Amino acid sequence: MAIKKLTQEELSSLRSSLTDFNKAKIRLADAVVHQEHLVNVIKTLKQKFAADEDMLLQKYGQDCRINLETGEVVQKEKEKEKQNG
Repeated sequence: MAIKKLTQEELSSLRSSLTDFNKAKIRLADAVVHQEHLVNVIKTLKQKFAADEDMLLQKYGQDCRINLETGEVVQKEKEKEKQNG
Protein backbone atom coordinates (compact mmCIF):
# COMPACT_ATOMS: atom_id res chain seq x y z
CA MET A 1 0.00 0.00 0.00
CA ALA A 2 1.43 3.34 -1.02
CA ILE A 3 1.73 6.10 1.54
CA LYS A 4 -0.01 9.27 0.48
CA LYS A 5 1.46 12.64 1.43
CA LEU A 6 0.11 16.15 1.42
CA THR A 7 1.70 18.59 -0.91
CA GLN A 8 3.98 21.16 0.67
CA GLU A 9 1.33 23.81 0.00
CA GLU A 10 -1.45 21.73 1.64
CA LEU A 11 0.75 20.97 4.65
CA SER A 12 1.75 24.62 4.98
CA SER A 13 -1.88 25.76 4.72
CA LEU A 14 -3.01 23.21 7.33
CA ARG A 15 -0.21 24.17 9.74
CA SER A 16 -1.00 27.86 9.26
CA SER A 17 -4.69 27.27 9.99
CA LEU A 18 -3.84 25.28 13.13
CA THR A 19 -1.43 27.99 14.30
CA ASP A 20 -4.05 30.70 13.75
CA PHE A 21 -6.65 28.59 15.57
CA ASN A 22 -4.34 28.08 18.56
CA LYS A 23 -3.46 31.79 18.68
CA ALA A 24 -7.16 32.66 18.68
CA LYS A 25 -7.79 30.22 21.55
CA ILE A 26 -4.98 31.80 23.55
CA ARG A 27 -6.34 35.31 22.90
CA LEU A 28 -9.78 34.15 24.00
CA ALA A 29 -8.36 32.61 27.18
CA ASP A 30 -6.46 35.83 27.90
CA ALA A 31 -9.66 37.81 27.38
CA VAL A 32 -11.57 35.57 29.80
CA VAL A 33 -8.84 35.92 32.43
CA HIS A 34 -8.86 39.69 31.93
CA GLN A 35 -12.66 39.74 32.19
CA GLU A 36 -12.54 37.82 35.48
CA HIS A 37 -9.98 40.29 36.79
CA LEU A 38 -12.17 43.24 35.81
CA VAL A 39 -15.23 41.63 37.41
CA ASN A 40 -13.26 41.36 40.65
CA VAL A 41 -12.14 44.98 40.35
CA ILE A 42 -15.75 46.05 39.84
CA LYS A 43 -16.90 44.03 42.88
CA THR A 44 -14.22 45.66 45.01
CA LEU A 45 -15.16 49.13 43.77
CA LYS A 46 -18.86 48.47 44.43
CA GLN A 47 -18.04 47.35 47.97
CA LYS A 48 -15.91 50.46 48.57
CA PHE A 49 -18.64 52.72 47.17
CA ALA A 50 -21.26 51.05 49.37
CA ALA A 51 -19.02 51.40 52.45
CA ASP A 52 -18.34 55.07 51.66
CA GLU A 53 -22.05 55.67 51.06
CA ASP A 54 -23.00 53.97 54.34
CA MET A 55 -20.45 56.05 56.24
CA LEU A 56 -21.77 59.27 54.72
CA LEU A 57 -25.39 58.30 55.35
CA GLN A 58 -24.55 57.65 59.00
CA LYS A 59 -22.78 60.99 59.23
CA TYR A 60 -25.33 63.13 57.37
CA GLY A 61 -28.51 61.11 57.86
CA GLN A 62 -30.35 58.39 56.01
CA ASP A 63 -32.67 60.89 54.35
CA CYS A 64 -29.97 62.98 52.67
CA ARG A 65 -29.09 63.43 49.05
CA ILE A 66 -25.49 64.21 48.06
CA ASN A 67 -24.74 66.22 44.94
CA LEU A 68 -21.64 64.55 43.51
CA GLU A 69 -20.76 67.62 41.45
CA THR A 70 -20.81 70.17 44.25
CA GLY A 71 -20.55 68.05 47.40
CA GLU A 72 -23.70 69.71 48.74
CA VAL A 73 -25.69 67.60 51.19
CA VAL A 74 -29.42 68.25 51.17
CA GLN A 75 -32.01 66.62 53.39
CA LYS A 76 -34.85 65.20 51.31
CA GLU A 77 -37.42 67.20 53.28
CA LYS A 78 -35.58 70.45 52.53
CA GLU A 79 -35.27 69.42 48.90
CA LYS A 80 -39.08 69.02 48.70
CA GLU A 81 -39.51 72.47 50.26
CA LYS A 82 -37.18 73.95 47.63
CA GLN A 83 -39.21 72.36 44.87
CA ASN A 84 -42.54 73.50 46.32
CA GLY A 85 -41.25 77.00 46.65
